[in-house]
Amino acid sequence: MRVATRRMPRDWFEFLTRIPIIERMVIKRFVENLTCDQWLKQPHGDLDGRDPTSAVTEADGRALLEDLLTSMTRNRDQTPREMRRIRRRLGM
Repeated sequence: MRVATRRMPRDWFEFLTRIPIIERMVIKRFVENLTCDQWLKQPHGDLDGRDPTSAVTEADGRALLEDLLTSMTRNRDQTPREMRRIRRRLGM
């Protein structure tokens, strides 16, 4: 038999994950952040083999990156929220 306890949660994560719908939201955001970080560190052929974080520091790389992000938005490769997150992290 399962007994409900009334102990206080140790941290905010434990508190929020007690509610199933919020738990799903927290996990979804965590995965979105993880995939965004991986995309930013991965070299791309469209950026002449550079990763987006290093391409944004150079003028020609920034132009190539803007073209890549525009085509990704047009082709809907990423969700609008993910595109906003990528642009915000790149400072664009």
